[in-house]
Amino acid sequence: MSTDYEANRPTKLTGGVSGFYVFEQLWYRNGTFYAFQDNTTIDTQPFPDRDTIMSGPHDTVLLPITTQQELFRELDGEIRFLKGQTLFLNDGADQWNWSYLSWFHHFAAEVLLGGITALSLARSVEDAKSIPRLMIPWEGNWKDGYGINEVMVSGMFGKDLVEKDQWDRWSEKGDWVGFEKVVIVDRYASHRHNPIANEWNKMALPIFSELPAPPPPFFTPYREALLHNLGLAIPPTRQQYGKSLNKIPKIVYLDRQDTNRKLTEGDHKGLLDVLKGLEKERKAVVGVPHLAEMDCRYQVKAVKDADVIIGVHGNGLTHQMWMSEGGVVIELFIPDALLRDYEVLSQALGHRHIATWGDRILPPSEWGYFKGELNPTILHN
Repeated sequence: MSTDYEANRPTKLTGGVSGFYVFEQLWYRNGTFYAFQDNTTIDTQPFPDRDTIMSGPHDTVLLPITTQQELFRELDGEIRFLKGQTLFLNDGADQWNWSYLSWFHHFAAEVLLGGITALSLARSVEDAKSIPRLMIPWEGNWKDGYGINEVMVSGMFGKDLVEKDQWDRWSEKGDWVGFEKVVIVDRYASHRHNPIANEWNKMALPIFSELPAPPPPFFTPYREALLHNLGLAIPPTRQQYGKSLNKIPKIVYLDRQDTNRKLTEGDHKGLLDVLKGLEKERKAVVGVPHLAEMDCRYQVKAVKDADVIIGVHGNGLTHQMWMSEGGVVIELFIPDALLRDYEVLSQALGHRHIATWGDRILPPSEWGYFKGELNPTILHN
């Protein structure tokens, strides 16, 4: 943070989609976001409607750049200029909308990864390997009951975190907060203005769909920062998507047999027998972790060097985030049910996702017939 900023630089929209817009030189004070525009930006970059950017009571005001310094002088308050990139999570801004930050999957795989994706698509050469600061200004209850969110945020962002208490202090003092580059992540703006987000009930799918196929390894710096801060060795780089990290591939089967959503005992045993056979023949290294019984560090350790992750539909598949890009995720569904929670995550990370119904693969070419989620309540029966 700095008071050093270059005056009279116009606000620019540099990328993103509704709910994930990226701006440069955006300012905030006392409940209002200020965009300062010159004749060039007004003509070439129309500013998005507030409703497509964010939810909640906060306003956006467009002003000529020539009024910036006069406004700064008239309205008291310290000037705080946040250099570099900022992930601004708008969850909690609207008290009438539910915040999902205290759920690991929604926080990590949708809000965080969606914002990181938007920044990566709009980044300059200077931003390529830098990790942004994280800002959670409205929602104080973002930590989940298992402690995973806190470990993840600390591991990836370190001390570059601005939480509600600090943001409230700045706001109460009437400080000006300027962002050199910021993505405003808003779940409900994405759902309001992106039909595909509503069709599949996946807020980050619109920004993930902007990535090329296969996507570049934009998440690598974040994953490696987490591994480093957890004291875990960083695995070698995957030389090609779909190839194993080492000579013998590692398969991780996430055992959920102590939960309600699980395989039949016969199928569970049959799968274990197949995996043990592969390991005995030295065709694979096999891990069978019970994630619910492990602390956060060991959960990450269990999957960080995996090539293939197998699991029944459930939160454990979010841990594919810690597997090097280009792996394989095999998701086991009950027949006649399909959700894209973990498939869209695979899409963003460059993993090959395979959905199965019983003993057959359900290819993406068949998903269009469902017109969105298919029988999601069955998965909770």
